Amino acid sequence: MKTSDLLRLYRLNNKQKQKELTKEQSASKFSRIENGLRPINIDEFKTAKDRLSITSEEFIRMSDLDIEQEEFIKLYRYCITHPNNKEKKQSLLSKHYFNKKSDKLSLREMSNYIAIKRLFSNIYDEVDEVSDEELAFLCDYILNRSLLTHYDYNILMNISSLLSRDKAELITRKAFPIKHEEERPYKTIIFAYSIIRNFITYRIYEYDYDSALKFIAIAKKQKFNSSNYEHRMHIRYLENLVYYLKTGKKDYSDRISRYIRLLEDIGDTENAKEVDLEYEQVVRERGNIGAIAPGDRPVKLILDD
Repeated sequence: MKTSDLLRLYRLNNKQKQKELTKEQSASKFSRIENGLRPINIDEFKTAKDRLSITSEEFIRMSDLDIEQEEFIKLYRYCITHPNNKEKKQSLLSKHYFNKKSDKLSLREMSNYIAIKRLFSNIYDEVDEVSDEELAFLCDYILNRSLLTHYDYNILMNISSLLSRDKAELITRKAFPIKHEEERPYKTIIFAYSIIRNFITYRIYEYDYDSALKFIAIAKKQKFNSSNYEHRMHIRYLENLVYYLKTGKKDYSDRISRYIRLLEDIGDTENAKEVDLEYEQVVRERGNIGAIAPGDRPVKLILDD
C-alpha cells in the first residue's frame, strides 16, 4: 500500500484529524502528504507514527517502501518451485539477471543477482556460476565496508561455500561480532548466524577440526542477547561434534544426543532430523572424508522474506 494511503487508513481508523498528526497542527500540510502531493520526511513520519500509535515495523511491512524487493522475492520463490514456467523464468532473468554488470549494481541488486547465480546456475542454462572475478570483487567490497548491513550478510551467505579457508577467516573476522546486534532486524541476524555456522560445517566436512574450532571461537565472541538461544545451542552442538570427532569421547556424543532430544521435545522435529542426519553422516564417514570441492560443500540456505 502507498505510504500516503496507509497514513490515511491509520488516521481514519483512529478517528483522528489531519492536524493532530503534525507538530505544527497543520491540516493542510498533512493533507498534501496524504494526497501524495509531497513526500513525508523522517521527522514528520516519526511524529505521525507516534500520534497514530503504530510501530515502524508494522507500518513498513504494510507499506510499499520495499515493494521492489518483495516482488523479487515472490518471483524468485515461484521460480524455485516452478522452474519450468517459461514466463516467470523470463521475468526473473530479464529484470534481475540479463545485462547486469556486478560492479554497476546497487547492493540490493547485487544481492539478488548473486542469489540467482547461486541457485539457478544448475537449473537454467542462461545463468552462469559466480565467476572468480565476481567473487574477488565481492570479497574486497565487503572487507572494505565499515558496517555490514542486511544485503552484505545476504551476499555472504550465498557465497560462503565458495570461499577459500583463508578468505573465509578474513570475512568472518570482519562480519563478527555483529555490530549493533540489538538494533538489527531479526532477518539480518538469521543471515549472519547462518554464515558462521556454514563456515564451521565446511571445516568439519573437510576434516579440518582445528580450523572449525577457530570459527567456533569467533562465533562465541558474539555478545548474545536473550532471543538467540537456538543459535547458541547450535554452536555448542558443532563444538561438541568437533571434539567428539577429535577425541571419540562418549561425553561429547551424549551432549549431541541430548541436544537432538531437546529439539524434538520442543517440536522442532525438522531441525532435529537435520542435526541427527548430519551427525550420523559425519561420524560414519570419519576417516574417509576428504576435502570437498567448494560447489559440493553442504550449505543451509535461508530465503529472504
